[in-house]
Amino acid sequence: MPTMLVALFLLAPVGSAPAQEPALPPTAKPEVVESLRAGAAAAKHPSDGGGRAWLDAEQSDPEAVAGMPGTWTIVYEAGPLGVAEGGGVYLQVSPFWGWSTPQVEAPELEGYTVVSSEVAGLRLEAETIDQQLLAVHLRGCGLAPGERIRFVYHGRADRFAESASRFWLAVDGSGDRAALA
Repeated sequence: MPTMLVALFLLAPVGSAPAQEPALPPTAKPEVVESLRAGAAAAKHPSDGGGRAWLDAEQSDPEAVAGMPGTWTIVYEAGPLGVAEGGGVYLQVSPFWGWSTPQVEAPELEGYTVVSSEVAGLRLEAETIDQQLLAVHLRGCGLAPGERIRFVYHGRADRFAESASRFWLAVDGSGDRAALA
């Protein structure tokens, strides 16, 4: 008889309340998720993200030492569609473990970055727009395919010895800022 009661209990209706979505953890950032989804879905200009970049080993410290200042030179070369006047190139250093934020205002402070180009008529307007993120806006003219911008970053490496820290560049080839969405 006790087995029969257990079986009946298991078969009893549990309730028909509508299912609820699980609560988000307190640290969740749904607005960031939506922003990333919108950015992924946004139409991009064919010149966005174009070109290539490299670390100029001859003009950079041979290695990054954890927690120590150093100088790194990054060269950006415009791709086959160039970068329009009003477009931009963005330098992002690692946002983890204490890399200095690139900045152009104070040469005596960590993160000081010199941005230059040999393109006639090109004015580079650089500004720090977020932690570890430097925007360089192209004024006067754009970059033709193969033309270059040089970033000389005088910063402090992160506090931990890592083998894969990177410098990232983003390119808004048309000036519509969709590449940043």
